[in-house]
Amino acid sequence: NTCVACLNDSQCTEAGAARCDTSTHTCLPCNSSAQCTGKFGPKDLCRGTDGVCVQCEVNGDCAGDPATSRCDSGTGLCSTCQVDGDCNAIAGLRACKSGAGGSCVECTSDAFCATSPNGRACNTTTNTCVECVTDAHCTSAGASRCVNNQCQPCVNDEGGSHCGHITGGGVTLGVCDVSAGANAGVCVECTGLQRAACGTRVCNSLTKVCSPFQAGSASLCGDCVSDAHCPTTQRCVLETFEGSSLGSYSCFPVQQGAACQQRPFSGGAALTTIDGVTEALCLLRQTTCAGFNQAANRDCDVDEDCGEVGLDDGRCDAAVTGLCSIPCISALDCPSVDGTCSDSFCQL
Repeated sequence: NTCVACLNDSQCTEAGAARCDTSTHTCLPCNSSAQCTGKFGPKDLCRGTDGVCVQCEVNGDCAGDPATSRCDSGTGLCSTCQVDGDCNAIAGLRACKSGAGGSCVECTSDAFCATSPNGRACNTTTNTCVECVTDAHCTSAGASRCVNNQCQPCVNDEGGSHCGHITGGGVTLGVCDVSAGANAGVCVECTGLQRAACGTRVCNSLTKVCSPFQAGSASLCGDCVSDAHCPTTQRCVLETFEGSSLGSYSCFPVQQGAACQQRPFSGGAALTTIDGVTEALCLLRQTTCAGFNQAANRDCDVDEDCGEVGLDDGRCDAAVTGLCSIPCISALDCPSVDGTCSDSFCQL
């Protein structure tokens, strides 16, 4: 019948003396976490260094809550982070957001997002890794513009602000291609209409790269890569014959006034040029550019020697000149100063 401090561990109610020594009936420092569990709130661990019941011994014991990821060695409680290293035990949240109520977050700068599957940029408002915050984070020619933290195709942006940071093949792809089709919204070196990057040269409107050709250097009915490649009164269009495409682009005159006056380019039609501009042009009615360019310039024996191979677009004046000529229905199909239409071909 002697009053003692304890008969069992449950009667030891101080975190620094949670164990009952049943031989002396005194409360002593713990030597097992079982002597702490459920007695001191979150302090369920027995700290091995001094036998005090604590919530944590190391930061790893605080891995369950990003808001309290640091083990405070003084109090033995999980507390808010102070430096990034205090967040090492929190999966996916390795950065410490400083300030009152600081907690572990995914990122506070782009460096934390270097290996993140969510993106390589840090949104410092939400402290999350995202695909982009600015256009500079978007490095693909097909997705160079940042919209709502996602990289999107460029838009009609003549200033190039969505493309100025994109490079490819050692050149800046500073122009947004706004043409219709699969290439729309892709950053390119140039387009037929935006060719500042090419200097005095023209842009190949099909490949979107600077060509070796000077502006206006293509000849009438000659091969061309953009409207600017043709003289100013001509445009570059996909050539057709009898309704079928020939697969190549050539320079044709722009219609001046109500009708086409430049023989043999007497067939007027509104066509879309290689640069996507619709204009009224003057076309060849009975031949192709190959037939036009060979007329009076190429030796021949039979009609098949003239014009495009496999097309009925050339005639051979074998009896008189031995040179190629042009099929015709009227004098409008013949060069105005070189000949007239007779026997269904131009007499040059």
